[in-house]
Amino acid sequence: MDYDWDGVKTRRMRMLKLGISLFIFAMTLVGPTMFLLHFR
Repeated sequence: MDYDWDGVKTRRMRMLKLGISLFIFAMTLVGPTMFLLHFR
């Protein structure tokens, strides 16, 4: 039973990078709207 640790690691890193980029994208979208709503 030789488990593909490297494949799992790269897949997890890819998911992590995708999640982080999505989070940053959401923050750049939500940040200004919250700012404008707060200081209206």
